[in-house]
Amino acid sequence: MHKLILYAFLLGSALSYGQDFRFGKVSEEELQEQVHPKDSAANAAILYKEQYSHIEYSPNDGFTLTTEIFQRIKIYNKDGFDWGTHVIPVFVGGTKDENVSNLKAVTYTLENGKIEEYKLDNDGIFKEERSKNFNVEKFTMPNLQPGCIVEFRYKFFSPYLSDVDEIRFQEDIPVNKAELTFESPEWLVFQLHRKGLFPLDIQETNKADKINFTSRVGAYNAGLRGGSRGTLQSQSIDLMNKTYSVKVQDVPAMREEAFSSNIDNYRAAVSFELSYTKFPNEPIETRTSSWEAVCKTIYDSEGFGGQLKSDRYFDDDLDEIL
Repeated sequence: MHKLILYAFLLGSALSYGQDFRFGKVSEEELQEQVHPKDSAANAAILYKEQYSHIEYSPNDGFTLTTEIFQRIKIYNKDGFDWGTHVIPVFVGGTKDENVSNLKAVTYTLENGKIEEYKLDNDGIFKEERSKNFNVEKFTMPNLQPGCIVEFRYKFFSPYLSDVDEIRFQEDIPVNKAELTFESPEWLVFQLHRKGLFPLDIQETNKADKINFTSRVGAYNAGLRGGSRGTLQSQSIDLMNKTYSVKVQDVPAMREEAFSSNIDNYRAAVSFELSYTKFPNEPIETRTSSWEAVCKTIYDSEGFGGQLKSDRYFDDDLDEIL
């Protein structure tokens, strides 16, 4: 009987170790792990990944998509050091810019039986301009070494709601556990698109909420885009929030293979597309694009269509020949 109780205790301890996924609660067992238990070839592994995206409203800024990111990554060897660098694309140059805030990141090592912490400072944070409309904010974790664990969290703010960036659950390395929560008010109706063959546990729920909403009567989508017509009205409105919850565990790595066209097409992922809006005292406005609308957007863009309109590609060569 005593042996049975001891066995149950040890089994419970083995199953529960490293399951505290609060920021800063890295365990010695996680740091002592030398290879991934289910993929000995893995150079690193995502121990835990959490994303919480929710749409908030303010009278001054309208609707804003706020995304809170948290990741804990185990690095087994030097080939896994690339996972100590994280890149965040940021759209700029529109009426409003996306931005990143509340970044906190720490590297954990096990030295002489003691957990040591190395915090990310400003020297490890970089901003790069990639194009006219896109920058990246990049950070590299300090004191990377085989066996270490890195974790980071930050908030990302975007005024652009039409397409929410794809959330991947499958990477080149194993993902032990990942959770996603996406919330939107009933006035903004999104379609969920899933990708990949790995099964995803997706739950949909609704809950009551209340916001102070400012609208202009007679101005379409005044709350979303702002307006200059109609009468400004403020009121407290009851509404329902739609919540999508996605949870996965033990997602195997999907590594690049020879002759594969685009491995990203097969990774487990979800994305959200704004289908239509229905604001108080306003008609429904469809937002999901047709293929004709998508083509028009591409050909009207400066980066693609603008290049096709150019007719001076060979001027220098022709001048030399002539």
